[in-house]
Amino acid sequence: MNIQKKYKIGVEVTLDVIGGKWKSVILYHLTSGKKRTNELRSLMPEITQRMLTKQLRELERDKVN
Repeated sequence: MNIQKKYKIGVEVTLDVIGGKWKSVILYHLTSGKKRTNELRSLMPEITQRMLTKQLRELERDKVN
């Protein structure tokens, strides 16, 4: 997330943080509780390990927990 960016409405921030194909799916699977990376991979077989790691790091960086 670009901290310097100015947002007019909250939904812009939300879309900036969780936008993209995988973050919303990851967050959906995490609503039922903590998951190990391999558990998430088995729930989302189409995502590559590299992309999952990248998306998880971005969520962590943006303090989505």
